Parts: sequence; structure tokens; C-alpha cells
Amino acid sequence: MRDAVYPHTSEQVNERISFEQELLNSQAPANSQAWLKYIAFEQKKQQPQRAKMLFEVALLEPQVDICIWTSYIKFVQKDVVSARALFERCR
Repeated sequence: MRDAVYPHTSEQVNERISFEQELLNSQAPANSQAWLKYIAFEQKKQQPQRAKMLFEVALLEPQVDICIWTSYIKFVQKDVVSARALFERCR
């Protein structure tokens, strides 16, 4: 079992390491584009929960660029309850 799980996990980590490095090497608000690239990658990989988690972490930055908020709103707009809660947070 371990032999089957490790390659898959290793592949996932290797796919994401460049995004993590870019975030570590950039500073807010300039890192907004790095966050958005990472989020777009997760969306392309059909990983909406990971994308949502990345949006939430990006919003913890001391200086959040408005493009993070607008992208997140577009991301959740299909879910009315989530979208309404997000609108209330960004007021």
C-alpha cells in the first residue's frame, strides 16, 4: 500500500513546490499574483477545496490586494450562502 501512496503524494508535492517557493520569496501585496497563479493551478486540477483554502490563507496577508477578494467572490458566487458571507467579510 505504501508503495502505491508515496508516488502519488510525492507527485502532488512536487507539482506545488514551485508555487510555495514563489510565495515564500515574495511579499504582499506583490504576491497577489503568486496566490492567484497557485489558486488557478488548483482549480485546473479540479481541487476546489484546495483553491478555497488558498483563498482563505491569502486573505490572512497583512496587505490584501483587492484582486484576491474579487477573484474569491467570483469563485464562490455559485454558492449563494458562501457568497453572501464573503461579501459581509469584505465590507
